Amino acid sequence: MREYIETLIQSQPQVIISSLESASPSDTLTWLQEYAEDNKGLIAFFSISYLKILLDTDDSMFLITWLGTLDSSMLTTILRNIDTAVQGKVLQALPAAKAMQVQEGLSFQKHQVGYYAQKCDAILNEQTSIETILSLIESDKKNQTYYIIDHQGKYVGSLDPYKLLRLRHRLHEPVKNVLITDKEMTLKGTVSIKDVLARAEWQQGKPIPILGKTRLLLGTISNQYLHQLVQTPKSHHDVKEASHSILATYDFVWQSMDHLFRVVD
Repeated sequence: MREYIETLIQSQPQVIISSLESASPSDTLTWLQEYAEDNKGLIAFFSISYLKILLDTDDSMFLITWLGTLDSSMLTTILRNIDTAVQGKVLQALPAAKAMQVQEGLSFQKHQVGYYAQKCDAILNEQTSIETILSLIESDKKNQTYYIIDHQGKYVGSLDPYKLLRLRHRLHEPVKNVLITDKEMTLKGTVSIKDVLARAEWQQGKPIPILGKTRLLLGTISNQYLHQLVQTPKSHHDVKEASHSILATYDFVWQSMDHLFRVVD
């Protein structure tokens, strides 16, 4: 059963969350500690209202730690809707650089691009060797842009993996030696969405880095994502189909909870 639950957490986290949010907070916390220790990111799928309920319980201290493991952009989104007391506890538990990123993210307004910063999946330190990055490219097999930061988390530049393939004669050099940043588009988090969408450079394909006041890399944003923000909500039909998908495995999750609590008793 445990293996199936772990697979379900990875493939259909919404199914798990739908079941857990129908349970009591104490049962949910017990289930999380039993089954989700290696999948802490699951808590990012809870509705804010239910997460608030969980954080108000006496047994929720481990959730503060779990929240700290989320990437900065996701954590910022969650903390915007949590009371300041919990915000303070989470920020206190974070490394200084990450706490600074999150605090700056919390300062943005809804009309500013920084408010919608998305997670960067490929962030590397500027001292990383070209050889190491080439190994990552071969193992990941993804055509993704790499975002380069210094030891303080400040943005240095981005790297197209195809360019590295032509640099095999410089394998032992740090990646900072081959970055060309003078023509790269970046955005300050305080720029308005309206102004961004009016710029011609915005039509380039790759996500654009969003930077804080001291050039901290806060995340990225794509034109597709911003356009989605102004589109109409999903139709009733789409919501209904999603509900059917959830109900298909809803009973199994409850069986796992029932099994867990019978074992505990």
